[in-house]
Amino acid sequence: MKKLPLLFSLVFFIPAIVLSFAIWSEFSKIYDPSAVGNGISDVTQVWYADDGTKVLTVLDGSSNDGMTVAIYNGDGTRYYGDANLDSDTFRNTVVAYQQGKTIITVKDMQDHILAYQFNPDSDATYSNIVNKPVLSSGFLSSSTVNWRGRILIASDDTDSADSSSPPFIATIHDAKFHYVSLERLAGLEGKRIKQLRQASSTFDTTGATVPMYEATLADDTTGYISAILQANGTPAVYYKPNSDQTSFDVEDAAQLYFQKQFGRSGRATIAVDSNYPKQAYVQSANGQTQKVLPLPKPLYAAHLFLLNDDEILVAGSTAKDPAQGKAIAYVYNEVSGQSTDVSALVRNLTMDDLQNPNLKFYKESGSAAVYYSDLNHSAGWLNTETGQSKQLTTADAKSWQLNGHTGATNSQTPTLRGFWEYIRQGGPLVINWVLWLFIPFLTLATPFIIFTIASRAHKRALKRGIVYDAIILRMKETGTRINEQPLVRFTLQFQHEGQQREVDVTKVVSYLNAPSVGDTVMISYDPKRHKAVFLTEQDDIPANHTANGGAEPEIIQQATLQRIERHATIGRADVLILHVEADGQLHRIPVVQAPHFTYEPYSPLTLIRVGSIVRLYRYGSSVSSTNDQDQITLDASLVNYERMNVHAADRALVLMNVSIHAGDRNVPRVNSLFVPDETLNSMRNGMRIPVSVNRHEFARELRLLKGKQGSMVVQRVSYNGTIGERPLASIIAERDGQQYRIEQSIEPLYGVKPGDELWVSYDEQTREATIVQYAST
Repeated sequence: MKKLPLLFSLVFFIPAIVLSFAIWSEFSKIYDPSAVGNGISDVTQVWYADDGTKVLTVLDGSSNDGMTVAIYNGDGTRYYGDANLDSDTFRNTVVAYQQGKTIITVKDMQDHILAYQFNPDSDATYSNIVNKPVLSSGFLSSSTVNWRGRILIASDDTDSADSSSPPFIATIHDAKFHYVSLERLAGLEGKRIKQLRQASSTFDTTGATVPMYEATLADDTTGYISAILQANGTPAVYYKPNSDQTSFDVEDAAQLYFQKQFGRSGRATIAVDSNYPKQAYVQSANGQTQKVLPLPKPLYAAHLFLLNDDEILVAGSTAKDPAQGKAIAYVYNEVSGQSTDVSALVRNLTMDDLQNPNLKFYKESGSAAVYYSDLNHSAGWLNTETGQSKQLTTADAKSWQLNGHTGATNSQTPTLRGFWEYIRQGGPLVINWVLWLFIPFLTLATPFIIFTIASRAHKRALKRGIVYDAIILRMKETGTRINEQPLVRFTLQFQHEGQQREVDVTKVVSYLNAPSVGDTVMISYDPKRHKAVFLTEQDDIPANHTANGGAEPEIIQQATLQRIERHATIGRADVLILHVEADGQLHRIPVVQAPHFTYEPYSPLTLIRVGSIVRLYRYGSSVSSTNDQDQITLDASLVNYERMNVHAADRALVLMNVSIHAGDRNVPRVNSLFVPDETLNSMRNGMRIPVSVNRHEFARELRLLKGKQGSMVVQRVSYNGTIGERPLASIIAERDGQQYRIEQSIEPLYGVKPGDELWVSYDEQTREATIVQYAST
């Protein structure tokens, strides 16, 4: 009979398998690169955007009168859409990052310069921010450049015969377009500009340099115009037609004038030494001093890239011989002199890549994002605050195109996500396949579903419950059998809050491994529902419970006792507050200091955290001499307790008499403890509490409690640190002329001093004893 469901499922699976092959075959056809309409194109340019969360890719298959930019998320698993930009056939670009937006400048077929702004708060929306017709008859690079994050545009043809296109300059700064006509520029005395060109190397020099244009006027005199605009929206102009200086001196004078106008005077210049090993150096503003650029690590074969008004990027090799080193890079602030390591951004670039004029770096002032883009090669992004970085080649970006909205990572390899998109589209073949697959799947999956539901219910019960040890009182078969195994009802007995409880639990058991009446089992008990479940070796005990309902402790090692504050005196003991530093935090821990026992600053110390409470776990030489595995937690009952008239560090001192359960014996013990007020309010006589003891000490105590009892007089006392807050004492006591040794932790509130008379349990053969009652009690 058990084979029928399996046979039934296999019969239905045969057509499902046949249909699966048919569907996969149809789906795979859309990944055929030779198939019509797949639109696979080479990628010529790649940029990261929006702090690495997006990728913009220019497709080589763009139309003759436009440029297609495919937009993806940062890892290519989501396709946002295409941006179809007007562009000429060359599809040249000048890119900048401003106000968190990516700006791509292009030329269209009518020689208009356009600047498309991609917004970070949308998937694929973009807009042209050039609000005035701007013409450029040559290549885009002849009229448009990126200077320190600004896009600067100027006339590349000032033919006076063409009155429809007067000379101009324009800037795109802070994601805004600014246009200035130079037709009647007052600073040039109204003279017509005949030719406008970039002035020497002012567009790629570091330091205080201001980019400027050299304007040849109609009377063949020369003036200079700043490429960036003043606060009033006009360029600065320097025109000295009657100067007897050389053209080079006039150009230098114009540069100094512009530096002063724009508040950039006095900045040092960063340059690269042309001699081996080609390190970057700093030259003072007056040119008198020169030194190697201060970077965290030496950098050779250096290359400089302007980023923004205050920062540049320095890239190069870790070795004097670039062939022996690897690429490193720093963002250097020319104003503060601070540098930031961004070597992760260039880890996939070679020395040849760094020399490529198509390699561009970008960073906005105040932004943590640094970008690079290398035409026909790759792009990268790095966050200087988190250290996260990404690199992407144009070949990688190409592989995202095919069925891009499904997140394909290889243009010729079908993906599961793509298959899911295909299934969602439906169709007769898909519907038939789903129906034939659902019936056998449901037949086979039902047992697993039932098991999963039961497992989750079991885990929820564990979360709600408190873990206890219980004893099996009775067990009886219910008459139900599951997989040929009986379902048994167990009646269990355990202690909850000092009271005996019984609860029934049902469980399927194996005859080969059946428990018996009297066995101890572990359960998770929910007091609100009065229900329990068994715990097995496979279960994770909830992190906030121990075997008896207490909080899971955390040991804090290598703590330091910084300072001791004397708080009060109670009886013959002192109450102290220990100021302990651990892991950069300061803890105030109240303790009782027994007579003749002292805490010393800077002694070894270990703490324990239970919930939000931090206590002393070990102190002194016991820190290194005691093994954590020797500490065990036993179940105990609170017989009674007394609140002492002491309150320290937001905790009250309580003296408790507890009864520790050890098999068929109950061992009395007195123990003082500082507890929070909310814990004190919940304490009740008879409640069950966990007690931590040293297994060796407790075993010795159990053995000695079977012996004789009587009084002894203390002769000597020495200490070996503490176990918890109880001093670990070594005591020599005398009875009837015989000396006995007592090795145990003592209650500090009573303490032990020479001359005290203790009531002990002792062994005449081994001359060992254990304290039953202190002198002060």
